[in-house]
Order: sequence, then C-alpha cells, then structure tokens
Amino acid sequence: MAPGARTLGVVTAGLIAGGCGPPPEPAAPTSLDAEAGPHPALRADGPWVIAADGVAVIGRQLVARSADGALVAYAALDGRPAALALPSDGAATVAWVPVPGGQLAVGSVTTLVRDGTTGAQRAWSAQTPGGQAAAAEPGAVIVGGTRELVRLDPATGLVRWRVPIDRRPLRAVAVDRATAYALSTEAIDARDLPTGQLRWHLELGTEPTAVAFADGTAIVAYLDRVDLIDGMSGAVRDSLALASQLPAIVVDRDRAYVLDSDRVQAIDLRRPALGWTAAMTLEPTDAGPLGVRVDDALIVAGTAGRLVALDAATGAAQWTVGVGVVPRRLLASDGAVAAVGDGQVGWLALPPTAPIETALIRGRLTCPEQGYQVAIDDVIVAPGPAGWYQAMVTARGQVYVEVFHASFGEAVGAAVRLDGHGRYQVPPLPPGGCPPVF
Repeated sequence: MAPGARTLGVVTAGLIAGGCGPPPEPAAPTSLDAEAGPHPALRADGPWVIAADGVAVIGRQLVARSADGALVAYAALDGRPAALALPSDGAATVAWVPVPGGQLAVGSVTTLVRDGTTGAQRAWSAQTPGGQAAAAEPGAVIVGGTRELVRLDPATGLVRWRVPIDRRPLRAVAVDRATAYALSTEAIDARDLPTGQLRWHLELGTEPTAVAFADGTAIVAYLDRVDLIDGMSGAVRDSLALASQLPAIVVDRDRAYVLDSDRVQAIDLRRPALGWTAAMTLEPTDAGPLGVRVDDALIVAGTAGRLVALDAATGAAQWTVGVGVVPRRLLASDGAVAAVGDGQVGWLALPPTAPIETALIRGRLTCPEQGYQVAIDDVIVAPGPAGWYQAMVTARGQVYVEVFHASFGEAVGAAVRLDGHGRYQVPPLPPGGCPPVF
C-alpha cells in the first residue's frame, strides 16, 4: 500500500533516549513489563496472524495451501493447526469461492472442501481446464475459464453442461436465482441455469467500476451512477446517481452495499433507493475497498489492519478490532473472518471478544539516518536521532506498526498482539537491516 494513499491521524511524537548500537531483536512483539512475570495463557479470542497463502474460511476453520501443495486447516480460536493436511490434486488454486457448507478451490482442477464434523474435508474434484472464476448456489456450481462456462453438480462434481463464452478476458461469474452470469471487461452474458442457453447479452459500452448480482438484479457501478439491470431481460430497470471513485459492491439478498474510499452506501433493491450512508476511511486495494456480509453485519476493512462491523440495516458501527494485517481480500463464514494480506492472514473468530486496551508501543528503526517514518495505528510517530519511537494507543486485538519512506511506493510493518500487558516492543523495522528491501 502506498503510504500517501492513507488518511493519517494526529501527528504525535514519543522519543526514548537510546544508544548507537541496535537493541536485541526479539523473535516477536513482546511485553516491556520486566516485572510482569510469565505470560498468562493466551486467550482464545484472537485475532491471530498466520503465514499462509491460498486460503479459505470454512466454518470456524481457516484452510490454507502449504508449500508442498497440501491443504492444512487451522482453528479460529487459537490459530493452530486443527486437522491433518488434506490431500491435494497438485493444481494451483486461482481462487476460493464460498458454497453452502464449504468452499471451492478453483483452478485447472476444482475441488470442493466441506466443513465436516471433524474439520475440513475434501468432497470431490473435477477437471475444469482454464478455471479462473466460480460461483455457486445450493443447486449448482458455475466455473468460468478462458473459453468456456461449465456447470457442475454441487453434490458430485459431475459436469451438467458446458458452453463456449466470449473470448474477451473473463472478469467474474455469478449465480443468482435461475440465472448464470459471465462478466467480461465490457459485457454481461446471462444464461438459463438449468440448460446453459443464452438468455441475453448486454454490451456495457464503458467498462464499469464494479458489478454484482442479487435479488434477480445486476448491479453495475460507474463513476457517476449505479444501474440496476433486470436479470431476466437484460433491460436497465433503474439508474441511481451515485458518484464514486473505485468502488466495490457487496450484496445480500435485497440490498447492495457500495464501498468507496471514504464511505459506505446501502441501496435498497426493492424500491430502489439509497438506504443509508456511513462516512469512514477504508483501506484501498487495486480491486477497491473490501467488505463481507456476516450475520447481521457488514464487515469492512478500515485502515491500519482494522476491521469494522457496521449494522447492515442502519450503517451504525458495532465494533472495531485490529487483525494485524493490511488486507488485500476479506473472507468470512458465520463463525470467523480472515483478512488476507501478502503472505499473511489475520484470523479472527466471531464475535470478537478481545477487550479494549490502552497500550504503550515502542520500537527502533534499523536505519534511522535514512529518514523513514513510522505509523502506529495510523498515527504518525517521529523517531528520535537513534531511531527509537513510541506512542500510546487505545485499541483491541492487534496494533499494526508500519514503516515507510516518502520516496518509496511500498511500506513494511509488523503486528503487535495486545494481550493485556499494556507495554510492548516492536521488532526492528525495516527487517533485515540496512539497506531495507521494499
């Protein structure tokens, strides 16, 4: 994430006198209270940061692909491996897609992983050449590739039909009611779900900023409006003036939530009309802001690795918790949510029970002479001449500490897990000494 894109809090400085030599490097953020004695048992409320790629959330487990290609499950409550490695087909996973009772690992081989009584279990695998995107409802699984659209039986993985699709780059597929959708860069194909027959084709003309499907409606966002397209006919049913920058759309039955960099707006698809607007700063990504629907809440990614739960009906904030990872994706089930970063996952059981804590966070830059800046939970902290910095924060869960430089486009950081001690040491940043590698 480019530091210039963030909205930062009030500038503060907390300096600690230090020598010229580097301090000992702790293996992980640790308590500064020398008289605290042994740490108490870690609370089973997370959030936990796990090094993982290719992840999915299934029930209260996180499933990740290990270095040898096997699938490993982790428990939401303590972040430790919860099951033996699941067998793998040796195929790279392009995407994970939630289905009732589990997740699809989509790639050249599509695998259904179910939430079983003893943990995540593989149900079936199917050959889906060129699989790039997938969607599912209780009665059907749709997989889109470079040249075809395939419907699979969700119980067995057997192919029900396959049809050729537009050669333009496939952007997404979706299933809503009795319609399967294939979205390319500037067009939508709608097909009859039972047969695969083309129902309608719509050239959008201008590439939209975001597209989603819900309640028999295609929701297409542009920079100045949101069009609601009838799923049966392809006709534009309504158009709402709604200025946006790079939005994302989260859908839930008869509502659509448009997430932009500085606000969240809810659209009632039944009327249609704008329901509510919540002003807030959201974490920017290449795909737009991040959000997922869980139970009665819309969970969005705020800045500095924080998740915020909004009441889906009113937009009121219900809770905020730090997960220690700047997310690039959000994944959720009814029991947990995962913030997926670059090679790391912030993993949180729901509802969060970590208490709010006022904590002293301190650390030292490995290269203080090179003019790096430090942000602790979005508050800029001025380091001293020897690179030492500190700040008091009030937060829950995890605090994200980030180091950046005005001339660099990327930043590096570390998560500090708040465990009740009140005082914490951050490992030296940037890691690896001088010069840093960004």
